[in-house]
Amino acid sequence: MAGEKENLWIRPGFVIPASELHFAFTRSSGPGGQNVNKTATKVRLKWWPAQSCAARAALSTSAMERLLERAGPHLAEDGSLQVVADSFRTREANKRASCQRLAGKIRSWLRVPKKRVPTRPTKNSKVRRLDNKKKTSRLKALRRKPDQD
Repeated sequence: MAGEKENLWIRPGFVIPASELHFAFTRSSGPGGQNVNKTATKVRLKWWPAQSCAARAALSTSAMERLLERAGPHLAEDGSLQVVADSFRTREANKRASCQRLAGKIRSWLRVPKKRVPTRPTKNSKVRRLDNKKKTSRLKALRRKPDQD
């Protein structure tokens, strides 16, 4: 996918240049045995969507607003979107995984939600609901103690 010098492809017409992606490497707690104690394979990928020239050029204002609104809870204090990957033993594999996760998140946030079409319950579904209520009522009535009159 996207390496350190490769652009990150999101969708046709929207590519994040490598210059806007910031990779940081630290020691991982993931698989690798004693190797994890001496190599920095954990990858933290940062991207600043509000300052992104690629996003502003490729996205309409409504799409950009939707992206920033949905990414809001995931943004750090500095406005960056962070993705961490430490599932693999190698730095390159974790780098690819972090790029794939970032691209997947951005794609899902850019997706336009479908409008909900309100529907009415059918006559049969109303009858079934009322029958179930009657059955439950009868069952609970049988559990009650009989009157002591």
